[in-house]
Amino acid sequence: MIRALYVAGLLAPVLFLLSVVLGGAHQPGYSHLADPVSALGMSGAADGAAINGAWAVTGLLIMALGLALWRDSRSPGRVPGAALLVAGAASAAIAVWFPMDPPGVPMSTAQAGHNGLVALAAVAFAVAMLTAAGSAAAPFAYRRLTWAALGAMALGGAGAALTHFLGWDWVGGFERITQGGYHGWLLMTGATGLRGRWRRSLRRSGAQSPTPAPGPGVGRQGTGQARFRQNPTPRKRKWYVLSGSNRGPSD
Repeated sequence: MIRALYVAGLLAPVLFLLSVVLGGAHQPGYSHLADPVSALGMSGAADGAAINGAWAVTGLLIMALGLALWRDSRSPGRVPGAALLVAGAASAAIAVWFPMDPPGVPMSTAQAGHNGLVALAAVAFAVAMLTAAGSAAAPFAYRRLTWAALGAMALGGAGAALTHFLGWDWVGGFERITQGGYHGWLLMTGATGLRGRWRRSLRRSGAQSPTPAPGPGVGRQGTGQARFRQNPTPRKRKWYVLSGSNRGPSD
């Protein structure tokens, strides 16, 4: 069950990437550098219903990854799992109930809810990644890459805010750096968890495999390797192993 949840977590960033690439290709005049990602699902957007449907499924897949972290005793901990449950739920709610308003219209209740849930999801992702980066249960390479993903999120957020303040049309590009940071982390987390469970299952199957019967030349005190430990004299030790004798050096 946990392995299936990790697989679901792996699919979340893949589905999101496909929805953004295909949605941008079908949206007339859309620019990945200048326009925010949420504009693909705003009211009146081409294929907006399909895009929002894909994002709602992405949110559910993120929640599945959070549940995997919550249930896996060897994951970075339950705090990242709980944070991902919140982030996934917020992402799904944005897509279903709070799409972005078209440009040039007064802010609606849906847009206000959209802004609040985007902030909530960003905080939840940051909490999940910070706690995972500080977890002693996580591999060192995983923690180092988590810090790199957090750096990408911070860079993208600061760049988007600065370019919006200066009036430059680079908001969409910096927004994608932020989203690339946490979606890359989701992909890495799902892959790391799946790989860890696969290795543990292999170790368990190896531990349960039958022990081969002792071969010829094994005395009543065990294998030749055991006789090495019992007979400290190197010259006699070699002889007893090669001859297969049941007598020890003191017999």
